[in-house]
Amino acid sequence: MKEADFLPHLEIQVAEHCNLNCASCTHFSPLAKPSNIDKRDFYCQLQKANVIFCGHCKSLKIMGGEPLLHPEITELLYMARTAMPDTKITLQTNGVLLIRMTVDFWKSCSENNILVRVTRYPVSLDIAGINKKVVENNVDLHYHPSVTTIKSFKRYPLVIDGAGDANDNFSNCVMKQRYVLIKNYRLFPCPIVANIEHFNDMFNECLVRGDEDSVALDDIKSFEEYVIFARKAIQFCRYCNPAKHERDIGWKSSNRSIQEWI
Repeated sequence: MKEADFLPHLEIQVAEHCNLNCASCTHFSPLAKPSNIDKRDFYCQLQKANVIFCGHCKSLKIMGGEPLLHPEITELLYMARTAMPDTKITLQTNGVLLIRMTVDFWKSCSENNILVRVTRYPVSLDIAGINKKVVENNVDLHYHPSVTTIKSFKRYPLVIDGAGDANDNFSNCVMKQRYVLIKNYRLFPCPIVANIEHFNDMFNECLVRGDEDSVALDDIKSFEEYVIFARKAIQFCRYCNPAKHERDIGWKSSNRSIQEWI
C-alpha cells in the first residue's frame, strides 16, 4: 500500500455506552458502563489529531456507543468543527433519539456542516418526523443502509488464549488500515483493541493491551509516522481470528454472553 492510498476514517467515541443492545458489537457497547468523554479532552485530542491527519483522512466520525447520549453533544459538534475545520465530519447514530433533539442540536449540525448518518437497525424510527426536522433545519442526513433495509452485522471472533500468529492475522484482517480510533490521547488501529477493557471487565478476562498496540498522539509528529505504525501488526492481533470472520449475520439483541465475541 502506497502512503497516498492510505486514507483512514478517524473515529472518536463520545459515549462508551449505547441505548441499543447489539450482539457482537465491535465496540463492546452492550458491556460498557455509562461513560461520556470530557469536552476539554474531546477538543484537545481532535486538535492534536488534526495536525497529523488533516488532508490525510476520509472523515472524522463522532460516534459511540451512541453519541446522542452525551449531554453536551450540541457543543461537541461546534468544538469538532473548530478543531478540524477542513475535515468531513459525520455524526454516526442509531437515530433513536433524533426525534427528541433540540432546535439547538439541529442548528449545530447545520452550521458546522455535520453529516448525520443514521445506521438502520430493526427498531422503530419516526422517519417522517426525522426527515421533517432535517428539511426545516437544512441538515445533511443519510440513512445506512437505505430506509428500505436494515443493518446486517459482521462478527470478528476473539481467541481468549491469544494463540494466534499476529502477523498472519494482520495480513488477513478486513479492518486493517481502514480506521484510526482516537481514545485517551492515543491512536488505535481498530475498535476492538481500543475497547477491550469492556470485554475484560465483563467476563473477568485478561486480553492484554500493551502500550505498543497504540501510539500516543504526542509521539506522532506527522501522517507519515502514523503510516509506519499502521503498516505493521500489533501484538494484540494474536487474539483475533480472521479465519472465522462472518459477514451478514443479521442483527439480534445481546444477552451479554461471552460466546458472542469468541
